[in-house]
Amino acid sequence: MGGVELVSVSRVSGTVVSYYTRPNVVCVHSLNGVLLQQLNLDEEEEPEMAGSYKAMKVMPRRKDDKEFLLMGGAGGTIVVRVLPSLELLCRLDIPSSPVVCLSFIEDSFVFAGLEDGQVAVFPLFIVHAQ
Repeated sequence: MGGVELVSVSRVSGTVVSYYTRPNVVCVHSLNGVLLQQLNLDEEEEPEMAGSYKAMKVMPRRKDDKEFLLMGGAGGTIVVRVLPSLELLCRLDIPSSPVVCLSFIEDSFVFAGLEDGQVAVFPLFIVHAQ
């Protein structure tokens, strides 16, 4: 496997998520290094998203201790997956610009920093309603 492009660590469970562009893979490891899940994105994503992720964040949800993986990139889409299974939960589309950074306020909002300097804000009920 090639070099790691992005890494995000859960501050709740210690789960470590890493994204590789060659091959286009996301891996979920426990804090002690045990591989919990691996997903080949080439088999699941649209071709325009392949290898284009520029931002990744693990987001906890307090009410039920679930965790989600937020990934955003050149396609102007934020992909939300359930951890540790990496099951696709939803996609949030931002037609104006590529996503370059992600943040959140726990149980409230997701913020996406865009390449053109704008910030897109999504209320979390959009994510959690899926």
